[in-house]
Amino acid sequence: MIKYILAIFIFLFTLTVNAQEKSFIRHHGDMEIIAGPTWDIQPAENGFCFFANGDNLLVLSNGILKSQPFETELRSTYISKDKIYVGGVNEIGYFETSDNGNLVYTSLASKLDSITKNTLGNIWNIFEYDNTVYFVADALVLKYVSGEFTILNPDAKINCAALKSGVLYISGGDGIKYLMGSDFKEPSGNEILKDKIIKGFVNYQNGLLAITEKDGIFYYNGRTITPIKTSADDYLKKSVAFCTAENQENFAIGTVKGGIVEIDKKNFSTQIINENSGLKDNTIISLAYSDNGTLWAGLNNGIDEILLGLPLKELWTEDVVGQGFNIENIDSIFYIATNRGVFTIDKNKDNYTNFNAINGLEGAAWNLYKAFNKIYCLHDRGLFQLDGKNTKSLGGIKGFWGMVQTGDSVGLAATYSDLYGLKLKSNSMFDFYKIEIHGSFNNMVFDGENVWLHSKGVTQCLKAKYIASEKTLNIIQEFDTADGLPEDKNYTLQIIDKKICAVSTKGVAIFNNSENRFVSTDNISGLDCKNGLLRITQNGNSMAGISKNCLKIKSENENIDYHFCTDFLKIHPNSAAIRFVNDSILMIASQNGIQTVNIKKIKQQTDTSKILASAYVSDSLVWQNNHLNKTTFLKIPFKQANLKFCFYPIDNFEQYSYRLNSDLNWSIANKNTVKEFTSLREGKYNFEIIKTNLEGEIIGRGNFLFMVTPPWYRTIPAYVFYFLMTISVAILVIKTVRKHYHKKQQEIVERNKEDMQRLEIQHEMESAADKQRISELEKQKLKDDLDHKTTELADMALSLAGKNEILNTLKNDISDIYKTETINASLKTKLSSLTTKIDSQLQNDNFINRFEEQFDLLHNNFMRKIKDLYPTLSRNDYMLCAYIRMELSTKEIAQMLNMSVRGVESQKYRLKKKISLETDLNDYLKSIESQN
Repeated sequence: MIKYILAIFIFLFTLTVNAQEKSFIRHHGDMEIIAGPTWDIQPAENGFCFFANGDNLLVLSNGILKSQPFETELRSTYISKDKIYVGGVNEIGYFETSDNGNLVYTSLASKLDSITKNTLGNIWNIFEYDNTVYFVADALVLKYVSGEFTILNPDAKINCAALKSGVLYISGGDGIKYLMGSDFKEPSGNEILKDKIIKGFVNYQNGLLAITEKDGIFYYNGRTITPIKTSADDYLKKSVAFCTAENQENFAIGTVKGGIVEIDKKNFSTQIINENSGLKDNTIISLAYSDNGTLWAGLNNGIDEILLGLPLKELWTEDVVGQGFNIENIDSIFYIATNRGVFTIDKNKDNYTNFNAINGLEGAAWNLYKAFNKIYCLHDRGLFQLDGKNTKSLGGIKGFWGMVQTGDSVGLAATYSDLYGLKLKSNSMFDFYKIEIHGSFNNMVFDGENVWLHSKGVTQCLKAKYIASEKTLNIIQEFDTADGLPEDKNYTLQIIDKKICAVSTKGVAIFNNSENRFVSTDNISGLDCKNGLLRITQNGNSMAGISKNCLKIKSENENIDYHFCTDFLKIHPNSAAIRFVNDSILMIASQNGIQTVNIKKIKQQTDTSKILASAYVSDSLVWQNNHLNKTTFLKIPFKQANLKFCFYPIDNFEQYSYRLNSDLNWSIANKNTVKEFTSLREGKYNFEIIKTNLEGEIIGRGNFLFMVTPPWYRTIPAYVFYFLMTISVAILVIKTVRKHYHKKQQEIVERNKEDMQRLEIQHEMESAADKQRISELEKQKLKDDLDHKTTELADMALSLAGKNEILNTLKNDISDIYKTETINASLKTKLSSLTTKIDSQLQNDNFINRFEEQFDLLHNNFMRKIKDLYPTLSRNDYMLCAYIRMELSTKEIAQMLNMSVRGVESQKYRLKKKISLETDLNDYLKSIESQN
């Protein structure tokens, strides 16, 4: 009997000191947003989660919590493809996501008759299966199919409900009922649950587990209902079960007083999550699992995100650990040196047990070192040998923090100010003797031949030969940054793959024997270190290195980067320590205790975070990220082209770079989570953003497309208006020019007619008189008048040629406009009509007829005579003859005929051919005029 009691006592004692891997918990809850209990939780895609809280549907994404107002107190929500069904007090409906990311509500209560709508009460659950939605109220179930409701009455107050394998289960005061068709049936053996209050259902094997409030767990296999004993029974009875959630491997039960118990479906092993392990509140109102393993807990006044799927765990116990300095192990026992003492942890298979503080080592335990098949603690109070819970003080010297083994029984140990040689004695004690060398070497390594010594805060390191038999240390060489050491006084000397390495956040350098200096490297034995590391650890072919916010792992011929949240893992440059527990687990001593990292879980993780959270135009929200990942292409008026983009801040070590369109340079990385643009010109834009860690590695990307529309005076209608105005002005100019030349032409014609009449009268008078009495002077005057009229006639012809040239230019311009693709059909019709009018003005038959009449009066019927002699000539030939007779130059004739000078010469040549003339053309034409 005593043995059994003792065994039980030992068992209970073991439970009290066992350590466990505790998941990290994020607390969400702003009293301005959170309004009492969170009744339901629905995780969604893209890292979103929805909560029924007060009279709001809360939306959480990447740590940002926003509220969507609801008409009544909200009790339940359900994500269904593109809809979010919700239920409250006498109200049901759904939200839909618009293109700009906003939620738009549609009520379905209007489809119910007034009596049903006003007596629904609370809608506690919503489920969907095969295009059928079930709304579970206090005492009714509403079946919603193809826009129509069917009322189902289970004749019982409903405590909880679940949809499992397409079957709706409910529980009330009379056990379990399930829906078959439109009726609720009771399973066989239901009597065992008649007086039990069921708070949830869980899939288990080929049936269900019914979780009762205080009476344990029952299994329904489709035929019978039987109780199942678990280690959580007493806990549930004492804590009072209230809600449940499940995933493939586990199910969780939320309680009224004791937090959460998570139970493995295979072996029913349990894990308690309560205020002691980080929960904000032990009263759990609702639970839900996300696909990434996160367990969401709705509390009385807040929401807790339990990161069960996170690769990073905290090794937790009620003992206080403090800031970690180093980790060493012998077999399955791990020793952890902290600023509050030394602790041991036994690693037994997948469990951590016997987490103990070693008595007598309270205070600053600066370092641990494995030598002579023992673990040594370098403590503020001296040097100690460790063996499980037992310690042995090695001499009375205080303040050790560096140690190195250099032979089978010899080594060196450093205090804050002195260096000592060590000689191991048969009783595991040391003989100490001081080495005459100045320094405070907390970092020493032995490469098999030489000792390397370095002190934190000093850029130099020493390479020395330790001659234990002579108790001397001979300095061989001193190295500094000029010899390739990192420009970081806090680098650490380590031996990696039998090479001396200087490891720091500003880079890693390996000592090169042939060059007798350190050489910087971006890769050490396959581990990426181009951005520097604080520490490196090795386990066979696996390696790991840690920086301020990134864990780099080389495992199984692959490289993995794990960017951890610095809220959970705080790394101090002078005290970071990492150690492989096995091929899959890393143990880390950090500023906030001891953490473990599961390498396999890192590989399984997927990043669902989005960088861009929202976009504002002139301080008005126009787009926000949403669970359907809907995007929109914004068209922003020119007057409102002031944009503001907000980003998701996940960690205070994240930085952002951005650019507006790919032809611009990226901005310098910074921690600002808002970017504004003002007074943008019209055009299409692509706002691109990248998220990086402090090492400059890209850990996220995003972009947003938008367009700024032009002002009204730079729109297509405005340009069409400008074009029409130009055409109108051109037409007006053409009409004015035409009117001006027509008026001038008429004046010349009328003046010529008057002069010709006067000349005819004079000629008649002179003919009647004696021609012999006409003096030579009068003949000369008549000749001068004739020359003057001829000149006026030539001027009139030249004016007409100038007008034709202007009209031809306008015609060509209009033709170019007509060929433009952007003008419409109506405008093309107007341009064609305008071209026709110009062509009509270019027709000069009337002018030619009047010209021939005037020319015949002045030149003795020259035009009539030439036509009689050569009736086959063309009109241009006749006009050419007239212009030649007028003694116009070839250039003037070219202008009159709208031809080139060379063309006129050619036409003269052809004219001589036509009339078979061998002599001078001008003389010949004069002879024709003189003929009677």
